[in-house]
Amino acid sequence: MKKNLTTLLFALMAMIMPIGSWAQDSTIEALWGASAESLTHSGTLQEAFKAAEQDHTIGYIQLQSDITAKYIIEGGNFTLDLNGYVIQSEFYTLDVRNEGTNLTLVDNYNAADRTGKVISNAIGASAVNVLTGSHVTILSGCYEATNMAACFGAGSSGTILGGIFKGGGSYPTIFTEENSTLTIAAGDFGGTDFYSAVEVAGNITITGGIFAEGIIGTISYANGLLDLSQYPTTTTEKTMPI
Repeated sequence: MKKNLTTLLFALMAMIMPIGSWAQDSTIEALWGASAESLTHSGTLQEAFKAAEQDHTIGYIQLQSDITAKYIIEGGNFTLDLNGYVIQSEFYTLDVRNEGTNLTLVDNYNAADRTGKVISNAIGASAVNVLTGSHVTILSGCYEATNMAACFGAGSSGTILGGIFKGGGSYPTIFTEENSTLTIAAGDFGGTDFYSAVEVAGNITITGGIFAEGIIGTISYANGLLDLSQYPTTTTEKTMPI
């Protein structure tokens, strides 16, 4: 009888325990809800993205494990908290598209044992791909591409307020096409072995950030406009030639 009561007690606890208590379950990739303080759902990251696309009350998704997969994000206005975990793929890892889609990327994990990252291991694919009227804001985290720009924009807009960025191969770290706009206020942008930290083909405003020099230089031009009027002549770590 005592054994049966113990079994029943554990079953009842499982039914009433908050979702956050099961966050370390290996089958849970993400938690999501209205805010960081109200994560009321759990499941796969794909389910979280679909929920945010369909339900505008979903404002926050928090990663709960390392994931190897590509994702197309086609709607929603929400924050993705990498939470110290890594999303990587053999394609465009986060492919953000459609008018009105507004994604904010952040790594709010504060301990030293892991770092949130978005990585593309593919040839010719970016870690974050921003298309067709969508907007991405990056606050923190690491963004890397093996053989492409870490972040790429076409027909879209972006704001970078922090983070670490690294392109690969014969590509710049950040690239925007002519019909895109980007504002860079902070962040660490490393040039590749063959190219620069930023290539200006769209409209880019730079008011801050640390820029490393590639072989071609820190900033290279294809077309577009570059506004450096509010950028300081030096930073505490590196100097960006202006």
